[in-house]
Amino acid sequence: MREQPSSVEPFDGVPRCLASSPIALAASAHSPVRKAQLEAEVAELQANYDGWVKVGVLQKVIRCNPGNRPCIRVDESAGQFESQGYAGYRVIWGY
Repeated sequence: MREQPSSVEPFDGVPRCLASSPIALAASAHSPVRKAQLEAEVAELQANYDGWVKVGVLQKVIRCNPGNRPCIRVDESAGQFESQGYAGYRVIWGY
């Protein structure tokens, strides 16, 4: 008769008793595939950021309280766009 594996016998480098633990699940989230996905997302975000800086959008971003949120100056004289389906949208100052 074959003996049942111990609950502490390694399973892919992780003891079986910990294989479904939050620690093991977190470790599996950092697989090479997931790392590549995250690196691609970072590259895309960086490209977007660089593009926004190039056209001047981010040169006017400051931090406002509460919460140290990103803020921009808007051109209130440009009006609102609710009739076009863009309630709450404003034109960035200088555009």
